[in-house]
Amino acid sequence: MYSMATILLTLLVASGIGSRFADRVGTKVAFAGILIWLILDIFVFGSITGALGGLTMLPRILITVLLIFPLGFFMGMPFAKGTFLVGELVDWGFAVNGAASVLGSTVIISVAMSLGFSAALAVGALLYLLALGLISAKMVW
Repeated sequence: MYSMATILLTLLVASGIGSRFADRVGTKVAFAGILIWLILDIFVFGSITGALGGLTMLPRILITVLLIFPLGFFMGMPFAKGTFLVGELVDWGFAVNGAASVLGSTVIISVAMSLGFSAALAVGALLYLLALGLISAKMVW
């Protein structure tokens, strides 16, 4: 219960702060931050968290916040940046974001349960890479 509360609170606060600073950070930097952090999570953070598992609760919570906050910060930027692109169609952006959140969470839980969390993170990284490609294509909205 503590881990779920810590992760959700950290992601919500960090993504809110990231949204606030979205206009000051370039699109490629925001997506690179997400991709780099996901790659680090897949290959590095598992061994770090495994080694620190014997700590008491407060240090584990602080380490969790430190490891998740940067990812949440950068994850808060793409939606805010997308609102600049779509202009008056921002209502549709909220609708698509809500539908994608429900569908995506269901699909990624299935991926994590069948292939593992590293595979789920890799799928997420690939989807962010695809989103970067779509934004970089400068399509007419």
